[in-house]
This record gives sequence, C-alpha cells and structure tokens, in this order.
Amino acid sequence: MPQETTPFENQQLRGFSIRNLAWTVASTVTIVVSVMGTYFQTKADNEHAYNLLREEIKDVKNDQAMQVRVNDLRIKVLEDHVNILDQKIDQLRNDKKK
Repeated sequence: MPQETTPFENQQLRGFSIRNLAWTVASTVTIVVSVMGTYFQTKADNEHAYNLLREEIKDVKNDQAMQVRVNDLRIKVLEDHVNILDQKIDQLRNDKKK
C-alpha cells in the first residue's frame, strides 16, 4: 500500500504543524514591525518637538538679553536725568544765596 503524502504545510513538527508555525512567525514579525514603526515615528516626533523647544528657549533667552539691554539704557538715562536735576537744584540754591 502506497504511503499517503500530506501537503507540506500540514506536516507535523513535534506537535506543531508547519502551517501553525508559519502563521505564528508571520504574526510575530508583523507585531515586531508595527512596534518598531511606532517607536521610530515616536522618536522622530520627539526629536522634532525637542528641536522646536530648543528654538523657543533660544528665542526667550534672546528676548531676555534684549530686555536687559533696554533696561540698562533706561537706567542710564534716568541716572543722567537725576544728575541734571541735582545740578539744577545746586544752581537754584546758589542763586538763592546770592
């Protein structure tokens, strides 16, 4: 009696059919590829957000530096005005004494 052959995917390998093994491997590969795709997309999104945040921080630092310079100029102008007023007060006192 000739031995009946079964299709390759239905053959058994220590209790697992080749079909089930192939399905398991394919499913695992699909899951791994999906997880890796999500990871790399998230990583790219985070890098983009990080770069935007760095630019915003740089802009804030530049704005603060500019504000410090403006405030220093204002202080200098006010000090000059105080000196002028002091001179006028001294002049008025001297005029009053005469």
